[in-house]
Amino acid sequence: MFDMIALAFQTDQTRVSSYMMPSQSVLSSMGITIPVHALSHYNISEERTVNAGYRDKKCTELFGYLLDRLKEKKDVSGQSIYDSCIVSYGTNIDPRTASKASRCSFPEAASRTCDLVKASCCPRTRPWPTSG
Repeated sequence: MFDMIALAFQTDQTRVSSYMMPSQSVLSSMGITIPVHALSHYNISEERTVNAGYRDKKCTELFGYLLDRLKEKKDVSGQSIYDSCIVSYGTNIDPRTASKASRCSFPEAASRTCDLVKASCCPRTRPWPTSG
C-alpha cells in the first residue's frame, strides 16, 4: 500500500492520503496471536510487553519504508516527494516500554530513515488554491 501512496503522489493523482495500517494482519504475519487491543494494555504480562515491542518495531519499520519510497520518488520538477510533503504518524507506542521491548524508541527509529499514517503532499511548485 505504501508503494501505491508514493506512486499516487509522484503521478499527481492525489495530494492527500490517509492510511491506517491493518494492525491485526501485521501481528498475524509475525505469528503473534494476541489481539491488537489486548496489546495496548501494557504491563499486564511480560509476554504482552514483549509482543507489543515487536509490533511497535515492525510498524515503525513499515513507516520507514514509506518515508524511503517518498525520498526515492521525484515530482515533475525533479524534487523528491518527501521534500515537498507533510507526514504525520500517530501511534500508541508507549515510550516507557518501547526501548525495553523493541530496543528502539520511536524517535530514534523515525529519525533513521502503526498505527495511523497520514501523508499530505503539497509540492512547492503548485501553490495552495485560493477562494474567490
